[in-house]
Amino acid sequence: MNLVSQNNSTNSRYVGAYPLIETTEGKQRITVFDVDGRIMEIPSVWLNTVELKDSSLRLHARNICYIANAMHECRIFPELPFDRKVHLLNRTHVETYANYEIGRRLEETTVHSREMTLFKLFVFMDESNGSLHRPLKDGPYRDRRKITSGRYGYLPKELTEKQMISLLNNLHNECERALVHFIFDTGIRIEQAVKLTNASLPDEVAAAGGHVLMRLAANKQRKNARREQITLLSTPVLARVQRYHNNDSAYRRRYPSRHASGNLVFLSANGQPWTRQNLTKQMRAAASRAGFNLEEPRMFDSGSGKKRRVQISPHVLRHSFACNVLRSTDLGADYMERRVLVQQCLCHRSLEAGDPYATMVPRQLAESKDNTFSKYEQAKRIDLATFKAPRKHLERRGHNAK
Repeated sequence: MNLVSQNNSTNSRYVGAYPLIETTEGKQRITVFDVDGRIMEIPSVWLNTVELKDSSLRLHARNICYIANAMHECRIFPELPFDRKVHLLNRTHVETYANYEIGRRLEETTVHSREMTLFKLFVFMDESNGSLHRPLKDGPYRDRRKITSGRYGYLPKELTEKQMISLLNNLHNECERALVHFIFDTGIRIEQAVKLTNASLPDEVAAAGGHVLMRLAANKQRKNARREQITLLSTPVLARVQRYHNNDSAYRRRYPSRHASGNLVFLSANGQPWTRQNLTKQMRAAASRAGFNLEEPRMFDSGSGKKRRVQISPHVLRHSFACNVLRSTDLGADYMERRVLVQQCLCHRSLEAGDPYATMVPRQLAESKDNTFSKYEQAKRIDLATFKAPRKHLERRGHNAK
């Protein structure tokens, strides 16, 4: 048995709720405990029978523990174990819990994520028999209407072409520049980019319009229902990735057969797989060297005047991709076709998920006769302005270079 994660404090007088996550013979088993160290049977049974990705199961396990802690702190049936509480909770209780979390200044989307975990637990109980059963119509979600909203009240920030060039020029290695430019150009998530293999890369480097289709596994999917994501890759970026494979010494040491289909597309300067934390760290350091104001709000409220200050991250590149597609004249016959293209490339479930980008790029601007933006030409300009041949430039190698 391989113990993956356990958050327990035996030296503390107060032990909060925590998940115990174990992996046995490749199968993950999750047990969740309440604030008194008792096993929460109903959530544990749910998490070990539902068909979800391991990462989703871990998220739900943590959410259940946060919910159990918060309900204990805001005195919702504090004397009862969690298994009894879920049989007694009504909508007023859930509203009390949600208001308590918001009062602690948690993001509304975080509270909504936890409420969705609670809602899915009630759906599981509605479909169960025996002691696990509780009809959904008798609980807080009889009409399946949630209390919190999952919609962002903020407009995502994008990077301009000039900012992108400055950011790339202040990264120390071509392996970093190629990865950041690739995410900016395709809009895929960092979790997908670090796991991407050469098998997903198109073969051709020249195509009509300067874009080729790239197929990869969608980031969010169920275990037994694999979804495929299709996005667009500009040919200058594809050529840049191939140059990186041919010229990078760390990549060649790790993969002597540089273009084998099973190779990871991107490796760090040390020849190791990338992580979200590593790339975020390098991007923030490069943004600091470029003179970016990291305290500038990344997202702006849509009306209340509230601003949230968040430093630059790989996800900003995804937002930039969506806005670039909406502005482009070489993708799609009209604005609505580009809206559909954003939905497909970002693997959104609905067209409405792209509304924040449509707010940032008004339709009249995207359809203006003065709009001559070409995403392909942009990719070429960025590549020409930021590509540096190996050992023929003045950059200092390594992440510790100043």
